[in-house]
Amino acid sequence: MPCHAASAADGCRTSNEREQDGCAVSMNRQTKRMMAKQEDKKRPDARQKQPAPAQREKSGPREYFSEVKGEMRKVAWPTKKEVINSTIIVLIAVIVMATLIFGFDYVSSKFVLFLFD
Repeated sequence: MPCHAASAADGCRTSNEREQDGCAVSMNRQTKRMMAKQEDKKRPDARQKQPAPAQREKSGPREYFSEVKGEMRKVAWPTKKEVINSTIIVLIAVIVMATLIFGFDYVSSKFVLFLFD
C-alpha cells in the first residue's frame, strides 16, 4: 500500500513494517520507548532476570597485599625526567591561573569601588 493511501489501520502496524513499506515515520525517543514497553508487555519472557554473580571467597590480608604487589609491578612508572617536566608544567599553569584570577579580582574590585564612590 503506498504511503499517501495509508488507511486509519496504519497506526496499528509496527515501525519495522512501515519501514519495509517505505512509509517510515520519524518518532521521538519517548514514543520509541513507549512502543518498546508495549512490545515487552506482549512478550513477558523477553526480559528475564540474569542470575546474580557468584560471590568470591574473602581473601586474607596476606593474599590481598601479594596481589597488590603484583599489580604494582605491572604499572608503567614515569621516569625521573618525566616527573620533573610534569611538575614544572603544573607549577607554571598554577602560577599563571593564580595571576589571572588575582588580576581579574583586583580590577573588578577597583571598578566596583569606583562605581560607588
